[in-house]
Amino acid sequence: MREKRVLAAKPKLKEILKKESDYGKKYESWFNDHFYGRIALTKLHDVIRNKISCIIRAKGGIYFKENGWMFRIPLIPELNCTRTSLQASVQNLINMNEFCRQNNIKMYVLEVPRKEIFYKDVIKKEYGFDEKTLDKVMQAQEFIRDEARKHRIPYVCPYKALRDASKKDFVFFKWTNHWTDWGAFIGYRELMKEVTIDFPDMPVVFLNDYRKLQSWLVRDDWHDSYSRRFLFYRLFNYDGDMTDFPNRVFYNYYYHQHGDKMVYKVGKFTKNFAYPGGKRKIMLMGTSHNDIFSHFLPYSAAQMKYVRLNLGQVKGGDEFKILKLYKKDILAFKPDILILSISTDDLSRLRDLCSTK
Repeated sequence: MREKRVLAAKPKLKEILKKESDYGKKYESWFNDHFYGRIALTKLHDVIRNKISCIIRAKGGIYFKENGWMFRIPLIPELNCTRTSLQASVQNLINMNEFCRQNNIKMYVLEVPRKEIFYKDVIKKEYGFDEKTLDKVMQAQEFIRDEARKHRIPYVCPYKALRDASKKDFVFFKWTNHWTDWGAFIGYRELMKEVTIDFPDMPVVFLNDYRKLQSWLVRDDWHDSYSRRFLFYRLFNYDGDMTDFPNRVFYNYYYHQHGDKMVYKVGKFTKNFAYPGGKRKIMLMGTSHNDIFSHFLPYSAAQMKYVRLNLGQVKGGDEFKILKLYKKDILAFKPDILILSISTDDLSRLRDLCSTK
């Protein structure tokens, strides 16, 4: 059972002696959460729900059976839109950029928009969408981008390019929150437009450099493996392998024709790449969407170190304290380019970049 709450604890007998004891209510809550067969009944409930419902909703996600789409809840990216919070995020970007400048490193920011924004029409048709709240959040996001650019920080948000590309192929998977190979390639090309302004001799890959394969399975994890078990399994208490789910689609996957020349080493939360004929050293820092992104970017580098920030190496609240956690790693690797690749959900956490606490 994968409930998204803490089950009630059994109250202690000594609580009966309290002046205003609620022992009875606590005991009832504990019993309701722990009676014999409860796990089996909960699982049966989920199975029945999954079979008869057209829209399946859990605390962390929503699934539309008719079209096979799954989305995260909340549907709109969460962002602290107060001016103080937004300015704190911008100031930390400025400070991080200054640290890079002092160490002869060129910093770029790549923001990966949320899947729900591109496919909101799917959501609206089935469920509804709060456009006013979305507009407010998107204005706050644009404030961060504009302020960063005013301070000459190259900031790439490939929203328009991804929106246009979504008309040709899936830029995000139906069953996870990550972009597909096609979406990641579009993000890579938009990023390289900025990088080649400063480094015009940097190699840029094209799709004709790749072999294309197709599969309905999803390849979007740290180990670069195809899987039948996806992010949303735990949201819906579903134990099957989704072969019985309707509306399965085939995704395009890309393998570089000279991938055998790539020297590749995986650590606990880092991946190191070396490619003959590449240019300069790149450090890529970010969260899970970069696992797919790294199928393209290493071929533009002589060496690339990818640091995944959210593999459990530190507690969740500290994941983006980059200068506290990785300053020595950055200086030891001595990259020419540092790319901070984040999702829209992480914009508020930019305020932690230069934290030392």
